[in-house]
Amino acid sequence: MRLKKFHSKNLSCLCLFLFFLLIWNSSFAGTGFPDVQQAEEIYNQGLELYTDGQYLKAIQKFTQVLAVAENEALLTDTYFYLSLCNYYLGDWESAKDWIRKVLEYEPGREVSSVYPKEYRDLYEQGKREYAVEIETRRREAKTEEPKPAKKPAEPPPVAVQPGVKKGGGGKTLLYVFGALVIAGGAAAAVLLLGGSDSEETVSGGSIQINSNPAGANVFLDGQDTGQVTNTTLTDVAAGSHTVGLYKDGYGDYETSVSVTDGATATLDASLTAHTITITRPKGTTHWTQGEDVEIRWNTGGGLSRTAFTALRGDTHSTASPRGYYIRLNRARMASANSRGKDLGRRGTARGAKTGKEALAGNGGISPSGKNTGTLNSPRNASLNRLSVATEGGSEPETANPQTLSEVKIELYRGGSVERAIDENAENTGSHNWTVPNALEDGTNYKIRVSCATDASVYGESEAFRIASVGKLKVMSNPSGARIWLDDEDKGLTNKTLQNIPVGEHELRLTKDRYQEWSETVEVIKNQTTNVDATLEAGGFEEKFNDGRAEHWKSYASYANWYVQNGVYKVQSDHDEYPVSIYNLGTFDNDYTFEAKLKILSGTNAEMLGIGIGTEDPATIWHLIINPGDQYYSFWKSRYSAPGKVQFPADNIIAWKNDGIVSQTEWNRCKLVVDGNNVTIYINNKMIDSLTLSDLPEETRIMLWASISGSGQIKGFDNVKLSLGETAGSIKGRTIGPAQYVRKNDYSRDEND
Repeated sequence: MRLKKFHSKNLSCLCLFLFFLLIWNSSFAGTGFPDVQQAEEIYNQGLELYTDGQYLKAIQKFTQVLAVAENEALLTDTYFYLSLCNYYLGDWESAKDWIRKVLEYEPGREVSSVYPKEYRDLYEQGKREYAVEIETRRREAKTEEPKPAKKPAEPPPVAVQPGVKKGGGGKTLLYVFGALVIAGGAAAAVLLLGGSDSEETVSGGSIQINSNPAGANVFLDGQDTGQVTNTTLTDVAAGSHTVGLYKDGYGDYETSVSVTDGATATLDASLTAHTITITRPKGTTHWTQGEDVEIRWNTGGGLSRTAFTALRGDTHSTASPRGYYIRLNRARMASANSRGKDLGRRGTARGAKTGKEALAGNGGISPSGKNTGTLNSPRNASLNRLSVATEGGSEPETANPQTLSEVKIELYRGGSVERAIDENAENTGSHNWTVPNALEDGTNYKIRVSCATDASVYGESEAFRIASVGKLKVMSNPSGARIWLDDEDKGLTNKTLQNIPVGEHELRLTKDRYQEWSETVEVIKNQTTNVDATLEAGGFEEKFNDGRAEHWKSYASYANWYVQNGVYKVQSDHDEYPVSIYNLGTFDNDYTFEAKLKILSGTNAEMLGIGIGTEDPATIWHLIINPGDQYYSFWKSRYSAPGKVQFPADNIIAWKNDGIVSQTEWNRCKLVVDGNNVTIYINNKMIDSLTLSDLPEETRIMLWASISGSGQIKGFDNVKLSLGETAGSIKGRTIGPAQYVRKNDYSRDEND
């Protein structure tokens, strides 16, 4: 800026010239100068610029309004918006001066809550200061002595020439007066322009701005200079200034610089690059050809100007010279820029009607209120109001404005680029991609995410594998088994698994009540490997609490087996020996079978028990208890028909009564089967161990009862089968055929 230093003579001439110019403007209004009627139109233009955030241009328009407006209401509104423009530009002192002008015209004017809290506080401060000033003036006026007014001089009489009407020479006088004004103005201009004998001096200095790396956009006092580093700003006014450097991929740099007249200040800035961390894929990741995958990353760094800790119900005012890239996690935007202007190509801010609805637009925070979202805004956009709160009124999250708006995503292999995934992806922290089938097998792949405009700012994943694939068709009998491939749940059989990496894999099948099936399978590139597994029945524990006994099958003529109140029951109107067989198959003789037994109604002197037998079951070996008489025995019985025992039967262990069997409580009976050896327990006490020479290699389990009339109900509960638990078995005596003893003719051998 170049200014002239004036002497007093020149200053007097300038004042004289401006005086003549004012008289000319007053005398010849309407001959080419702004019309007062244009004030409203200029005011509306300024208001539109203010709404768009163009505050400097808005100030120019509002200043033009002051030059032509006469309406007090229009002037008051103009002063008000001048204060707002200066506030948003950071000049709070000027904002207070314009607030004072508002109060001079309208002392009681209030400020709406739609404006930032900081501005409302500034306005209230101005009101208080103005009120104090008015009170001070009032008190000073009371103490001053009134002075007598001077009597105005009488105007001299006007002589009227004969034959001439009074006032008839006004037009001539106007021309004469105009000529005098023009002549006087010209003389003053000559003196002003030519009468200075002082030398020109320069006021202001320069700023040399360097950055590492170079190429940062340079802003001076919040305004874009249009230059990038390294550069020199000239004609900078003396004093303190704020220099801002902004480069995509780097954190904002802002500092104060002091400028001296005629000197050059130097600023050397080191910009801090954003940190990019890849969170998916990891080093243990296996991608396969044709697979849909997700790439994830986190970006560190952001705007240094505002931390944007969004407190519930608060508002935040700022303007970014670069625009914002805002990502909200587990938070919702409650309100933003209530004027409803577009903040960018991917998001529109508007006043929220509800706590959920704030931003709309492609990729912005949706009106439905998603828990995460992003908003982009262009350069020089202003987020005048931003409030973020979590659902349910809990502690708010932090809105993290990012200046890294776009990233480049690439696939690397062995230190070189294999292919570009996306050259200009939005920095949302996530990107979906389908792995091409043309990629080769390998374990040295990496994902790199970098700044789209500066490849030196990047993050890279750990090395991971991309594999060729084949198919794996898994069938099982019965179906519905859970598929575990390399310990990863792949669903239920029967099913064909797609995109399985080539090579060997551990395959397991699990199903309730069946033994686990496992095998190592090999998948071949672009082929289907078939697996057909037969599952064997396994251990279980049955408490019948679900009201069902779907895995048990009745083997009786008339008996009715059913579940009631969590107990498996049997009753019949006929004399018979009903059996309920576990219907999922036979077991190798290496298991423990146990159940609780009780007479629920009828005579206690009745029999029931548990047994093992052949598959048909033509023959069973069973432990029998008689709770009423507290007897127990072990039989081998043959069935000629369902429910019909063929006599004589083998009474392997004769009836015994030693107080083991309870008359009133549930009795727990257990058989431990190990090959041909059977160990017998009643109520956790081992009573005998037998070697059954004619026992088949595989047996099935069953529940047994003896019913001799209606009204009798036998109960079974807590039925349990455990495979491979034969530690309690003892190699016992070999049992041969024995004479059948009828239940009412007990043979008691005290020495047995």
